[in-house]
Amino acid sequence: MPATRREQMKQNTRQRVMDAARELFAEKGYASATIRDIATKAEVSTGSVFTTFESKEHILSTIVMESQEELVLEIAKAREEAKGDARTRLKSAIAAAYAYEFKRLLLVVEQIGASWTWSVAFEKSNRKSMVKPFNFMRELLLEARDEGSLRSDVDLELLGDILLGVYLRNFRHAWFRGWTQPETVQYMNSQIDLIFDGARVEHANHIASRKKA
Repeated sequence: MPATRREQMKQNTRQRVMDAARELFAEKGYASATIRDIATKAEVSTGSVFTTFESKEHILSTIVMESQEELVLEIAKAREEAKGDARTRLKSAIAAAYAYEFKRLLLVVEQIGASWTWSVAFEKSNRKSMVKPFNFMRELLLEARDEGSLRSDVDLELLGDILLGVYLRNFRHAWFRGWTQPETVQYMNSQIDLIFDGARVEHANHIASRKKA
């Protein structure tokens, strides 16, 4: 059923508000950009913004959710094309995630910064949105354990949480140190190697043998 003229106008307003918000959040920062600023840049009235979104936080939430859906597609494509063991495929998937996110690095940094002040409800919603794009991390860790490159008793939830924390922290490094996307990927690859080497079977056997000596 084709959309009515009113529905089309509402969708157009929604898109213009989101596009304007993305630019302003990256330029001025989430905290500094006001609803009035967003309305002015979108060339709509302040009332029109509130007709479509409940608050500035709601606008940010919508932007985050939309980007997560696109990120899932990029990661899935990288996983399908990647060759090698689970560790190598994990690196390829994360490289694809960085390639996507670096196109909007300042906005990502603003989103991470805003996460310290947004509401509990938004935090719960954001965590739900992140489950799907980062399920690949747990899946690849399971594959790595099955391959024998990780201990059979390794806590995959903890290991995945560590990797996710490292992944997110690197955006701060990239912004502060002026890293390019390839430089950030190289740094992340070194972190992945260190984490995997610390949880591999050979390492566990070495520790066990030292305890017996």
